[in-house]
Amino acid sequence: MSATLMLGLLATMVATAFLSGIFGMAGGLILMGVLLAILPLPEAMALHAVTQMASNGWRGLLWWRHIRWRAAATFLGGCALAFLVSNMNFPHTLFYFTLLLCCALGFIALYRIAGQHWSGTSGNR
Repeated sequence: MSATLMLGLLATMVATAFLSGIFGMAGGLILMGVLLAILPLPEAMALHAVTQMASNGWRGLLWWRHIRWRAAATFLGGCALAFLVSNMNFPHTLFYFTLLLCCALGFIALYRIAGQHWSGTSGNR
């Protein structure tokens, strides 16, 4: 890889990270499009993963005081449950149904926690 190409990719990564930081979306999608235009798929995926982990990790460290830990714990619990279920030897139909059920339960819990904050209600009717 030439030095010019590396500098161009670095500039693209920084620009798309700023785009994600400002608008909260679309930076990773644009970065993936640029990487796929320049690099083969395996290298593009690996570079995109490293870039996104660094960018999102830094944003998480920067804003750690504002993380809603209860919502994060609920989400991670659903992820752990989905991981456990996905490693069981189910027939495919039952696996997809169970995975869909776990995702639905996770979203319901996240909606209950986040919805209370956004709507300003206590959730009790």
